[in-house]
Amino acid sequence: MPQNVLVICYNGKPDKRQGVWKKVAEHPHTAWLQSDRLRDYEVERWISSYIADFSSQHPDITIDPKIVPILADHLGTDLSAIVGALQKLIDGRPDGVHTIDAALVERNIGISKDYNIIELQTALIRGDIAKANRIANYFANSKDHPMIREMAPLLNFFSNLLMYHYMPVKSKETVAKELGINPFFVRDYEMAAKRYSAGKTFLIIGYLRDTDARLKGINNPSAKDADLWKELIYKIMH
Repeated sequence: MPQNVLVICYNGKPDKRQGVWKKVAEHPHTAWLQSDRLRDYEVERWISSYIADFSSQHPDITIDPKIVPILADHLGTDLSAIVGALQKLIDGRPDGVHTIDAALVERNIGISKDYNIIELQTALIRGDIAKANRIANYFANSKDHPMIREMAPLLNFFSNLLMYHYMPVKSKETVAKELGINPFFVRDYEMAAKRYSAGKTFLIIGYLRDTDARLKGINNPSAKDADLWKELIYKIMH
């Protein structure tokens, strides 16, 4: 009936070669929306967008920008799990608490405010060898922090840092736009660029890729995560 709207929700990836899907796609009065699973690098932006939409209706609720990449790293790409965790944080706030911060995340979700990938990244930026090794050792002995997963944010950061080195304009607004990051994190790149030259950054990216290959069994007959973390931290910071 022309006055009706029929919505078909299909959980899965349709085979558009099948006749039924061809008919749907070719019908003049249909609209097709395919919602694919988020990629790892899209989760952080999605969480920020979700919180921004929520805050537009509840202006008293904000989120510490430093928490977003930690949540993205920990929660994966399952939107239902992400939304459930965010709602748990929102509903689990004590009276008078309006900001979702590290302490709230640790209390409600169990992500340590001291031992997470952002704290490791910060230690590398500041040249804090002791703290970097302490966090890496914690990761190596925790089933919740598989090395192959924790490597991805580091590779993304140093890849962005290499781009930052060659940007002709390094204003906060330009860097945030070009790298697709929250302006809050531009300071991290400014600090990291002073410690790691473009040449060193290029080498670090190579170290990260080599470690990733060794984690997958290439040229690595016996080294464990703890050994690989120790070697990687040493190479990055020396």
